[in-house]
Amino acid sequence: MRSASVGDLVDNLRESGLRLLSDPAGTSLAVRRVVLHDERSTLPPATSGVLLLAGLDPSAARAREVVRAAADCGYAAVVARLDTDPGATFAAAADELGIAALGVDPDVEWLHLATMATAVIDSAARDSAWGDPAVGDLFGLANAIAAAAGGSTAIEDFAQRVLAYSTLPDQPIDAERREGILGRRVPDVPENDAQYREVYRTTGVVRFGAEPPALPRVAVAVRAGAEPIGSIWVVDPTGTIGQEAEPALLAAAELAALHLLRARSGQDLARHRRGEVVRGVLTGEMPSTTALARLGVETTGPFAVLAFSAAEPDTVPTASGRLLDLLALQLEPRLGPIGTCLIGSTFYVLAAGSRAADPARLTTLAGDVRTSAARSLRLDVLAAVGPVVDDAAQVVPARIDADRVLALLRTRPDLAGVGSAASLADQLAIAHLRNLLAEEPALASAPARTLLAHDAQHGTTYSSLVLTWLECGRDVSATARRLGVHANTVRYRLRRVGESFGLDLDAPDQVLVLWWTLRTSAELG
Repeated sequence: MRSASVGDLVDNLRESGLRLLSDPAGTSLAVRRVVLHDERSTLPPATSGVLLLAGLDPSAARAREVVRAAADCGYAAVVARLDTDPGATFAAAADELGIAALGVDPDVEWLHLATMATAVIDSAARDSAWGDPAVGDLFGLANAIAAAAGGSTAIEDFAQRVLAYSTLPDQPIDAERREGILGRRVPDVPENDAQYREVYRTTGVVRFGAEPPALPRVAVAVRAGAEPIGSIWVVDPTGTIGQEAEPALLAAAELAALHLLRARSGQDLARHRRGEVVRGVLTGEMPSTTALARLGVETTGPFAVLAFSAAEPDTVPTASGRLLDLLALQLEPRLGPIGTCLIGSTFYVLAAGSRAADPARLTTLAGDVRTSAARSLRLDVLAAVGPVVDDAAQVVPARIDADRVLALLRTRPDLAGVGSAASLADQLAIAHLRNLLAEEPALASAPARTLLAHDAQHGTTYSSLVLTWLECGRDVSATARRLGVHANTVRYRLRRVGESFGLDLDAPDQVLVLWWTLRTSAELG
């Protein structure tokens, strides 16, 4: 086994915006680990380490001191973000001290760079071959595919996240490929849905043309049995990737499936453990403050619970992990750290902090998830937002209210499958009163029960008349128009109801309970 070198990092991560600033002789230096450092903590020693200097302006006067400290701690290379012209200080200090100075483009995230650099180092240490790549070395596999097929390669999961990409030099790429590398996610372009559908329903290699400046591609699905779990995409700028490359791509898809399944097993275990913590918070079985700290979300609020469920009652998607992945993918970038879990047939999201404080914004995000689930998972989901609460102790009631919103959405197609406790407060109150009356019939209006029984026995419509009159704001003319009768007929029948059933239609308390009972009975059918 060999160690990676600074030159390996530069060659493999050039597309990620990494470049050498100091003397080329430094490319031969061995590198064995990556350290991300923000100068607020003590610099740890790291023989042959690569130091990512978050927050350092390489043109600043103190850059020389930072480079010297890195050299004293055993580092072989230092990396700074090039927001400005680095000048000569940074590179000159590195040359003087015998280490390498590297720069990275300002739009590259430090954590992303650390992950990529570690992958290069690990790949070199394993010295993997095309036929038997090391477990988890998807970057090595992507490079092997690119070398065999002759085009820049990306390996994606089913959620269109870019898991690995080739880093071979001199292979053309386009803006879509570059954006996918930087964002670690396939850019959202109009033709995506149709192309992915074709890839996943085809057992062989699929070819796609492109309008310049985009480049053509060939793609193959990665499957676990019959289930698609990802895909491999190879840029084919000249259209020269022929049928002779197809067996290699199909074999690579089988190898990629092993990697994705192993990675998914670890992710499923981690998600399960995290989900159990979220479940404990939402059900009240776990101390909320302690659990929130474990989840990495803010512990001081505000807090919000979002709930998602299949539109068909009692239906849980067979690939529930995909919906949990979609929730994280859609909501974490906009809400920060969140917790997700599945309880019964409902998927929950627990959000905290200032970005979870606006119910209207949360409802918009929930609607976006509903749209994405329909598009990418072919799943019709209902999306509910509970009330925003300031105290962690109120998270459980917030979850219960989110459940009530879901229940209301099932009975109200006019709400288009998404709603919040804030916007549906009145409807939720009515639904709660209806449930309460169903559980305790003694709360119903006695005159209303008599009225309903008379209608059922004699075929009269007195209860409908009274309910319509109350819903029309006690306006006789409006009631007559709605029922299609004369206003005098309404007056006569109301007077008859009052006399026959002992109703005082001018008594507010009696009218309130009367309306509640008649409204509930009408909804219950």
